[in-house]
Amino acid sequence: MFLLGKSGRRFFPGVRHYSIDTASPKSFTSKVITWAHKKGSLVVFVMSAMLNPAFAPMAIVLGALRFRTVKFFLLCVAGNLLKAIVISYAGYLGLGTLLRWLGA
Repeated sequence: MFLLGKSGRRFFPGVRHYSIDTASPKSFTSKVITWAHKKGSLVVFVMSAMLNPAFAPMAIVLGALRFRTVKFFLLCVAGNLLKAIVISYAGYLGLGTLLRWLGA
């Protein structure tokens, strides 16, 4: 998804960068763009570590905002690794509890 956003920029050659609308600084779009510019690394890590469907649109937006590709993929690996560890431990501890509850 990230590469889709990154490569999609070539269809809009006149657009050099995304600018924040100063006339309406409280618009949702300007808030999201400002947040992605300021805290992009944190956004990638947290979104990849959570179980949510919003990761794909976020990846497309960050690709379009020219977020560094290597940095994006490293943060995704770190977030997904954390998510996998938490799910693994939850499954391990939950299985033991379930077996004790069943009397096995």
